[in-house]
Amino acid sequence: MDAFLRHPIRLFLFFIALMGSFINSAHAVPIGSTPLTIGNYTLVNSVRVSRFEYDYTYTAQMTNTGADVYNATATLTSNSPAMTVIEGSLTFGDVAGGMTTSSSDTFVVRHNRRPERWILRPLPGM
Repeated sequence: MDAFLRHPIRLFLFFIALMGSFINSAHAVPIGSTPLTIGNYTLVNSVRVSRFEYDYTYTAQMTNTGADVYNATATLTSNSPAMTVIEGSLTFGDVAGGMTTSSSDTFVVRHNRRPERWILRPLPGM
């Protein structure tokens, strides 16, 4: 399922809320000017909801290569029409410098696997 997260149409944007400010992140890369990364997504559960929809539950890890961070949280959003965030918050708690911490909870996304339908119509006057 790791390929599921790397597919371009399913990109996730994480926003890390630390001490009241929001810092942008992407998959396991430094967040803004801070030494924090989120990655190592682990699929915990998958449930078929309908013919084309599946719910996926994941945990993640936060790595801190800088100073200690306290009460770290993350909020998941999706920019894909095929992906709906069902439960999008993660809690990491305190992350000491030089350490990696797993989230204490999970995030859930619903993926719509319905194939896109193309409708071809003749141009006017043809």
